[in-house]
Amino acid sequence: MRKFMIIIVIAAVLLFLSINGYIAWHAWSAFKLYSNTLAGIIPFFIILSAAMLPLARLLEQALPFFMLRFMYIWGAYWLGTMFYSFLILLVIDVIRLIKTICAHFFVMQLPALNMLWAVLLLLLALNIYGTWNARQPVINEYHITLAKKGSTLDTLKTVMVSDTHLGWVNRQAQLDSMVQRINSLRPDIVFMAGDILDEGIDPAFRQTIIASLSAVKAPLGIYAVLGNHEYISGQQEMFFSSLAQAGVHALRDEWILLDQALYIVGRDDASGSRFSENRRKNLEALTAEIDAAGLPVILLDHQPSELVLAGSTDIDLQFSGHTHRGQLFPNHLITGKIFAQDWGYYQQNSFQAIVSSGYGTWGPPLRIGSHPEIVVAHLTFK
Repeated sequence: MRKFMIIIVIAAVLLFLSINGYIAWHAWSAFKLYSNTLAGIIPFFIILSAAMLPLARLLEQALPFFMLRFMYIWGAYWLGTMFYSFLILLVIDVIRLIKTICAHFFVMQLPALNMLWAVLLLLLALNIYGTWNARQPVINEYHITLAKKGSTLDTLKTVMVSDTHLGWVNRQAQLDSMVQRINSLRPDIVFMAGDILDEGIDPAFRQTIIASLSAVKAPLGIYAVLGNHEYISGQQEMFFSSLAQAGVHALRDEWILLDQALYIVGRDDASGSRFSENRRKNLEALTAEIDAAGLPVILLDHQPSELVLAGSTDIDLQFSGHTHRGQLFPNHLITGKIFAQDWGYYQQNSFQAIVSSGYGTWGPPLRIGSHPEIVVAHLTFK
């Protein structure tokens, strides 16, 4: 497994370098038509932007907070700009190739494909819209009927959030706004389906996270599971204890019986075995002692990678996140192929699931083609 991860990391680094080299070469070719000075500066700026996130990680213990945050935000925005620059330039190159090969089929000549300023304006518009859209969460409501009933509950109003990705980019303002929105919905119970952290938090922000989550109001409590980014950060144990300090019940391959009415099962994330010594239990072992045939069972699992498997058990409802619904168009075409359901409502016989597109952002603080969301599920037990 370790050897496989090393190969994946090396391949990702080579791909990252190749894409940035491709963009830098195009930038040099375009800008040299206008200014030799710009033709030298712009590729250097692209290389510097690509190096910003690795430099911030490397210098995290040496630089002051404001400088580190500036570097993280710069590097994060470059990831989104790089993604769309690559797609746009690739389309332009394909059109150029078609025009070269099939020029005699064109009744009208295509305009010159040196569209430097049009590309720059398009990239600027995508960044502005994506930033705005990422700060406009929507409330998506579902009405779910479960064919089991506990002794005390007829209905339950649940609120679920996932993928807040708190860290150097998503900070206190986003967290406080989310808490206010959750409280305004007056939930009976709140679920947090993983990736609360991004890839690490500074100690001061950790304390404000605890204070903010302590302000969430839900009579039946707040329940959470860890996601892959808690493990990537290497701070999963610290954050597990932080959740407890905030009054959040974090479940790692364990379950609770709530008011003798329903079971809440929390799975540890599948990535635990890659980034730590944790290896999560399979669903059968995890639910072996549960009276799943008699009482409703709600499962929290960060990644919706085992929906079909969960649908073959007595679990009634699953909440997941992780996918962001691709976050940047057209990545939803990829997540739609990877997962049985990458966003929204899923049903398999009596099993039902809701997959959230998440509240925050990972990498670039942009959303294009997907919306941040808070999920409200009105449960009826029969």
